Amino acid sequence: MSSLVAFILIYLSIVSALKTLDKRDQVSLNNILTAWGGTQNKGTFNLDWDTNDIKNACGWQDLLCDQNGRLIVFELRATGDDWTFPTTFGDFTSLNKLVLNDIGWRSNASIPSSLSKLTSLIELSISNSEHHVIHPISSPLPSLAQMTELIRLDLSNLQMDIRPIPSWLFQMKNLQRLDLQGNIINGTIDYSKLAASSLKTVHLQPSECPCPTWRDSSLLQRLPQMDIIIDGSCPTLTPLSQSGGLRDLVKQFESCLVDYPDDELLSDVCARDDERFQCDETGFVTSVQISGNGSCQGLPKIPASILQLQKLNRLVIYNASLDLNSTGPLTGLTLSHIQFNYNNFSGKIPGIFCNFSLSTLSLSHNHFTEVEDCLLSSDISLLDLSSNELSHALPQSFCQFRGKSIDVSHNRLNGSVPKCNFTREIEILNLADNELSGKFEFGEYVFRDLDLSHNRFDGELPENLWDTADRQVMKLSLHDNNFSGKIPEFNSSTTSLTDVILSDNHFSGVLPVIPTTLSLVIIDLRNNTLLRGTLPGDLMQHTSTLYVSGTSILCPREWMDREGSYGCTFSQETTSSTQTSTMGHKSSGGGGGMSRGALIGIIVGSVVGGIVLIAIIVFVIVRIMKRKHGYGELHMY
Repeated sequence: MSSLVAFILIYLSIVSALKTLDKRDQVSLNNILTAWGGTQNKGTFNLDWDTNDIKNACGWQDLLCDQNGRLIVFELRATGDDWTFPTTFGDFTSLNKLVLNDIGWRSNASIPSSLSKLTSLIELSISNSEHHVIHPISSPLPSLAQMTELIRLDLSNLQMDIRPIPSWLFQMKNLQRLDLQGNIINGTIDYSKLAASSLKTVHLQPSECPCPTWRDSSLLQRLPQMDIIIDGSCPTLTPLSQSGGLRDLVKQFESCLVDYPDDELLSDVCARDDERFQCDETGFVTSVQISGNGSCQGLPKIPASILQLQKLNRLVIYNASLDLNSTGPLTGLTLSHIQFNYNNFSGKIPGIFCNFSLSTLSLSHNHFTEVEDCLLSSDISLLDLSSNELSHALPQSFCQFRGKSIDVSHNRLNGSVPKCNFTREIEILNLADNELSGKFEFGEYVFRDLDLSHNRFDGELPENLWDTADRQVMKLSLHDNNFSGKIPEFNSSTTSLTDVILSDNHFSGVLPVIPTTLSLVIIDLRNNTLLRGTLPGDLMQHTSTLYVSGTSILCPREWMDREGSYGCTFSQETTSSTQTSTMGHKSSGGGGGMSRGALIGIIVGSVVGGIVLIAIIVFVIVRIMKRKHGYGELHMY
């Protein structure tokens, strides 16, 4: 189609160039160019306009003539200023398109009423770029009602005073696009006439006109087919079809809905600040959130009229006892987010949820006992089936899950987990609080967030537990299982880890060195009785909370008054020959440090011994001095 249009335009240009401009249009064009300075202002016109050869103007750039040499297209984007608006434009009576963009109009220039004679005009554009206004166009705006063929009217960014808005603008039977933005606009708009018009696009911003409301019902019926901007501050309106479908849906939950919305709100949800209902910029409802109090009478159903919410992509129904068998109409929508929590669903999760292209499906806190294989093998980005009563082994289809997150925690899943080669997309796996057992095959895959807690898994952890070349674990919860063996060494490149919860297992050996590059929120190693070592003194500089009770791990004495270290057994002060090193490796002196009582005994003994020694020395000195004195006396006599 585009190539055909291009061919037609090229053909018309060639035909036009071969024609001599009609003498009547030669006179009109000459008058216009003269008013704009003629040959002296040639540099401000389109580059190839030869103002000395007007008879051949049909071949000029942006001018086009019909087979009779009458001008049908006149386009000019000029760089001059202080230009008048010649009245002789009204003499181009065959003109279909008139475009005057970014003209530097004289301060008192106005749109001449003679333009109304251009009854064949289909497009009229007298406009400026947003930052090109030199002088505003003077008011008033002349009536153009006689342009019965006009489809597009663009008078944008002229800074013209259009007060009040002329009623004839909404009565032009073929006008589809009206752009008056960037002018001075106010006055009452008859929205019933606007709704009855042929207009599809109306841009008036900024304006001081009253915004339409949900009471302008005739306009609301046309909104899905219109692009209407009265002002940037006007709320987005909800089309009638949208409010009707929404009202039918909400009414199903009337007996139990928390904070039931009134009819006025439902008629105009897109103009209200209510987080339960979200709309797009055109007034279509895109998100609905219904929260019940758990005491709905009967089983609320999904009404067929929900199909009127044709752009609905997010539906949340919470604690409302929804009738799951009534969800058939939802397949006619393009939903991407379904959240049906606390609805007392039971039995097998129906396969209808496999018919959507969902990014999120949350069916948590229900009573489902089985799940369709198609859900487990889907590409739903976030699948949440937690807190149900699923009571079977995980099928092999579980390994085919292609989303990013799967949560089947707090169920009754049993048996072993199939050995899976997951795709690189999956990042979060939560199997916590089930009855799963045996070895969990970690393989070569690293999850960003892995929770296997409160099961009966056993075996040892792989060496690449913390990271691979392209992914690092952030949260690891393995507590309350039967894992054993050593905790794998941390890599110096491991930087993303925040949570390490390994409590209540059977890990043994020396705790590996924990890199100072980590900013840990929690380390929980409790109740691994065979786990030993001594933690480094600087660990708490990059760790918020530490639990090590029920292990043989020692904490540095400087932590005794530090918040966040719980269950620590503190290392004792030692002499250099029996000092314990920081990570569980003993010095060559062998055993641990002295007891506190022994240390006090040594100190007291040393003090007493020192006093006795000083007394002896003093006694000896006195005796010597006395002897010297006696000898002196004998010697003198």
